[in-house]
Amino acid sequence: MKKIFLLVPVFSLVMIIGCSEKSDNVAAYSGDEIRIKANIGAVTRAQIVAPLENNLSVKFARVDGDFEDYSEGETLTGTVAKSDYELTFAGENNKYPAAKGTVNLIGWYPADGAFDVSGKVTHTIDGSTDVMFTNLVRGSSDEQITSITFNHALSYATIKASFEIDAAEEWEDITSVTLEGITGNYDFTLPTLVDALVTTIEPNDTPEIGNVVFDSFDPITTTPNVVGNALFVPCASLKITVASASKSGSVVVAGHFAASTSYVITIKIDKEVLIPIVITNASSPIGEWLDDGGNPFIVDGGTLNPDVD
Repeated sequence: MKKIFLLVPVFSLVMIIGCSEKSDNVAAYSGDEIRIKANIGAVTRAQIVAPLENNLSVKFARVDGDFEDYSEGETLTGTVAKSDYELTFAGENNKYPAAKGTVNLIGWYPADGAFDVSGKVTHTIDGSTDVMFTNLVRGSSDEQITSITFNHALSYATIKASFEIDAAEEWEDITSVTLEGITGNYDFTLPTLVDALVTTIEPNDTPEIGNVVFDSFDPITTTPNVVGNALFVPCASLKITVASASKSGSVVVAGHFAASTSYVITIKIDKEVLIPIVITNASSPIGEWLDDGGNPFIVDGGTLNPDVD
């Protein structure tokens, strides 16, 4: 699976489609082939940059006619060519409907996200793979779709750690930093209104919720050091656990982690507490994490777990 890291919307897609001829066979798509020109915008942290190293696979849900739900939806499999960034679709349903029929489209990355006719797309969140969705768009041969954008659906965090003065002797070497409960299988509910984005994200029937463990990083000192980066479903809080051979401690970083937003979370390790400091939009500009009233957001230190024997 292609891995990409998020900060800002990556794709701006422009549809270049001709007019279609009418057909007596409504089931057959007799309009011109759907072709989309993909432009890759400037990003501050991404593996997908111009030029593409490989072709990029995406998928779309297609519903023809007056849109009400996804009960008659079909799947379009698309490829963005690394040579010219043109997005094309495979299969017989890669054309506009016959006559003046309308088509409704919404797309996503990665392409292995499973789509069902209830309007849900299931993705496995593993901490390192980006998830993107377009908004729902509508068009026809007479009123062509002119643009579509992939938006990042996840939050992104860089985790740092540092010792407060004299805390290193108490803890000794830090062996792991864990983000708890951020991986698993999630259902993304597709919108039913044109121009709308994904409405809800929630664990599916077999969530298999798990952790992301960072255990390979430079020794922690009194200077903040990056221990890892992670992509996760937007949420109200993150639980982070720090462990050494002799101690472990956890802290819940409360707040609101938003989609398509990056954060730097620095865990200051004191003798008996973990103190999280969060900065939002760490790309540019770097700003303080503010509460709803515009004041600096203050988080209480976490309580340590019992010492590890």
